[in-house]
Amino acid sequence: MNTIRVYPGASNPSHEISLSDGVQTWGLRLDGGPKALQEEPITPSTLRFNALSGFGAWEPGLAEVEQRDWSGGRGQARFSSEAELARSFHDSQNAWTQTPGLLLPAPQWRLASGVRPAVQRLPGSLAWRSLTGETRALAAQFSLDAQSLAARQVCVWLRRVGSPAALQLALHQDAAGQPGAALPGAHSSLHSAEVGDVVSLFHAFHLQDWQGDLDAYTSYQLVLRGSPEDNAANHWELGVHPKQGGGHTSPDGAAWAPVRFCPYLRVQDAGLKRRFHFFHFEDCLYALDVRADGSASHLYLNGERGLATGWSAISLEDADKAWRPGQWAGAWLRIRKGQGAGQARQLAANSASELTLAAAWDQLPDASSEYVIYASDVWQDISPGSGDQFDGPVTGVTTLGAQAYFARGAGLPILRMRYNTALSAPAHQFADDGNAADCLQAALHPLHGPQIWRGLQAADTASRAAPSAWGVSLSFGAGISLGRRSTLLALLEHAGQLCALKSDGLWPLGTDDLARPSQLDLAAGLGPLAPAWARQGEDLWLAWGARLLRYTGSALSDESPAKGQGLPAERAGTVSALQPLDAQRMLAALDAGQGVSSLLLWAGGGWHELMRAPQAGQPMQALAVQHGPGMRPRLWLGLGGDLAYLDLPRASESPLGDAGLAYQHEAVLVGGTIDMGAARLPKYLRSLSLLSRNLGAGVQVHLDVQVDGEIGTPRWRNLGAFYSSPLDSLSLNLGQLYTLRPRLRLLTNQADRPPVVLATHLEGFARTPLRYRWTLRLRLNSAQPERGGDPQPAPEAFVTWLQRVARRARKIRMRSIWADLDEKDVLVEPPALQREHGADGGWGGVLTLVLREG
Repeated sequence: MNTIRVYPGASNPSHEISLSDGVQTWGLRLDGGPKALQEEPITPSTLRFNALSGFGAWEPGLAEVEQRDWSGGRGQARFSSEAELARSFHDSQNAWTQTPGLLLPAPQWRLASGVRPAVQRLPGSLAWRSLTGETRALAAQFSLDAQSLAARQVCVWLRRVGSPAALQLALHQDAAGQPGAALPGAHSSLHSAEVGDVVSLFHAFHLQDWQGDLDAYTSYQLVLRGSPEDNAANHWELGVHPKQGGGHTSPDGAAWAPVRFCPYLRVQDAGLKRRFHFFHFEDCLYALDVRADGSASHLYLNGERGLATGWSAISLEDADKAWRPGQWAGAWLRIRKGQGAGQARQLAANSASELTLAAAWDQLPDASSEYVIYASDVWQDISPGSGDQFDGPVTGVTTLGAQAYFARGAGLPILRMRYNTALSAPAHQFADDGNAADCLQAALHPLHGPQIWRGLQAADTASRAAPSAWGVSLSFGAGISLGRRSTLLALLEHAGQLCALKSDGLWPLGTDDLARPSQLDLAAGLGPLAPAWARQGEDLWLAWGARLLRYTGSALSDESPAKGQGLPAERAGTVSALQPLDAQRMLAALDAGQGVSSLLLWAGGGWHELMRAPQAGQPMQALAVQHGPGMRPRLWLGLGGDLAYLDLPRASESPLGDAGLAYQHEAVLVGGTIDMGAARLPKYLRSLSLLSRNLGAGVQVHLDVQVDGEIGTPRWRNLGAFYSSPLDSLSLNLGQLYTLRPRLRLLTNQADRPPVVLATHLEGFARTPLRYRWTLRLRLNSAQPERGGDPQPAPEAFVTWLQRVARRARKIRMRSIWADLDEKDVLVEPPALQREHGADGGWGGVLTLVLREG
């Protein structure tokens, strides 16, 4: 083959075009010059269209990405249009996502009173006030009752706007309803660098230089000040009660003016490092703490119980009580025994010894009427202060009949409790039993009826006793060996059978009082010292190390929240408590240690976050659902050394069917990353529309986004807010991008009017790469000369080469005398040939060749 000379500017090129596979190079002569070359794009348009479409798909020229369901749960890193995956999202905070077709804030969480020394005024409806200009300083009065308070922390709802200067907090004496002298050392500050996001937070200010006490029956002032340098673009905002007086504002902290709103606050002690165990007993909810320092446990009662000493059509009196006026308003009262049993009424008010009903009795109570108060945020410490006491940490609790039993380890006897209405002032009574136990479980024995089972770890045995009357010690039988020498963790009921949960698995105890291994055989040593477990129908859920296992009796599945994308490192942890919500849904408390713990809900196909701990280092370690006539189901949880609760919808999986339910003032949903199924294609995204309910004054949804390299970082761009329902749109104006992650922040200043998102609709398009196709018409002839006059090789060899490279998965290099076609990688299509045979036996013809840009 002669030399091929093809390149732009060649003085005497051999051909118009050449093709080379790196071994052979062929020159191509066009049949008729440039007119024999046709150039056209491979696709008629570089706009990418696919199945990502929804209600807006009628608009030509744009693709649509729509999401109208979030019930698939969290953990989906990338958005997908596949039916199952399109119901999922990346992450959420304080959001209700498990109801198909709805996204709204979760029910409002609140803190209990009575389990920790504190003064609090908490939401309710929450509005925001900026600390700028004439309201640069904001003061709130608070008062103590009969107990002094070693105040060490002050919690307020706040959020950052822009990059403000430091926020200052201080406690002051009260001077005729306004701030007086500052308390020495009772101050703290917060810098914007400590608050990495614009999402609101319940921040705890630590009064590290204050070691005094706030006095009982005394009022004080909490003062928060912004900087004189702050402005509309850079400032702090405080969460306030929008319709309650008691607040004062000032431009400089010197002259104060009253206002018709008041900041929410909680002034509290340093707290205790402890975990809680809930249990139900005689229509009441109790909480038992276990303290990290090994000191004696304390027992708390939610609400109250007692015996009526007086009554009227709209009241009940108990002369043995000394209540704080108003402390039971809004709670529920139920007569559990005696005359009028079963009646339940909401309480409108109370005095020191009389309860006022919101509706009259159907049947008047009398002196036999034993009552309980429930659905209150008030807890009472009922730990015995004399006689037989807890004396140490409780290791297990169970109830049977009219008694509760507390295990205290091998070194202390079981402590028993009852509520005795025969006393002159009815009260809880406590008595040592005389037998020791590490764990306890009441269960129904098929042959012997109700039994109290105890477990002893050192002996690795379990034994049972029939219940006995008050004052008569339990009589336990011989110890039953619990199989292999592995650690006994708990006694529990599963599938109607008493079982020993050990560090190597589950050991059922048969009617013959023998322990046998079950199919739930686990590796020894994986279990923590106190695993969380819960029964749900015939299923047993078991938190085992970092895993959450679901055991049906024949199969074992892993339902861990950490599966798939899992949780971010700062929120990862172990499941510390489980609580069935109904036959399909399971609640899980996730203890993140020094990270940020969370409350998660399993809804049959994925995990949903109902609540996130307000501060890092607040482990969630206990769960219970409180039920009672008239009340909403109330979910209680241990939050660090505190108790918190959420009211859940009464009778529907959708909160919107429960009028009056209070919602969290802010919820966040982070969508999966959107790349239109082609991450490497450039895109233009025009707008995002929101289909919603309830948006209007004080209720809106903000849109933040991350683009390309920002995704997964703390940086978010705010693109504005949606203010109107049912449909509102925002222009994105982001230019060319490849991937986008959206974040919705749902905000309301009316606790009973949540923003409800029904669908999000993103419009835009992706661009496919611009590539061309060239169709060449070549004249072949056995004696055809090159462009320079030299003869070309025989056409058979050229056609054979074209056919060979058309079968292979490789690119061919194209050169051309025309610069626009030079130095291109192309794919060769099989050639089309129209042969012409000459009289001399030679042949030629016209060859049509298609080259595609690679």
